[in-house]
Amino acid sequence: MKHFNAAHIWGVVRDLKKLKSKNGKPYLELQVDCPSARYGPVRAFCRMWQVEKVDEFVRLCKPTNEVKLSGVLSQYNGRDGNVKTNFTIFSAEPWNPEQSRHRHKRAVFILLGEIIDVADEEQETVLTVRLKREGVDEERFCLYLSDETLISYGRPEVGRIYRLKGAMVQEEDQWGETRGPLKPVVEELQEMSNEE
Repeated sequence: MKHFNAAHIWGVVRDLKKLKSKNGKPYLELQVDCPSARYGPVRAFCRMWQVEKVDEFVRLCKPTNEVKLSGVLSQYNGRDGNVKTNFTIFSAEPWNPEQSRHRHKRAVFILLGEIIDVADEEQETVLTVRLKREGVDEERFCLYLSDETLISYGRPEVGRIYRLKGAMVQEEDQWGETRGPLKPVVEELQEMSNEE
């Protein structure tokens, strides 16, 4: 069974910068605001690497433009010791919510991989998922399960392959201040057989 990683963002470009990596490779770093009543004041952090796509994106999409970005979910360990989630973008296009079937802003993902750990931490369930894709180093993701997901789908089993759909969520208090880190939260999960 092929493991899978896809992510999409619908939102407003907040900031973009053309930068160069340590080895001189140009890339675009951007932030996209995708706040919603359901997911909170989410700000997605993204990178786009292909030079042609970067130049085209800078020409077409300025800050305050609404966009749809597609790519993959990425994670890394931050300096503070917490797992950080961002997006590597492969394609971008203008987005008009009025002409879209789903009009709300969001940053979402679909992963297909093996559950290697399920842990209960501070009133939340944390999954560790391993993805092995051809031509890509093994990836591990730290994802969160909402109580609603646990009730609807049950607790996933370690060693099994699951298709996981979710969104980036940023909690805020009743006064509008953010609480805690931006988290990838699984909303749907489906066990897959190894033969599929």
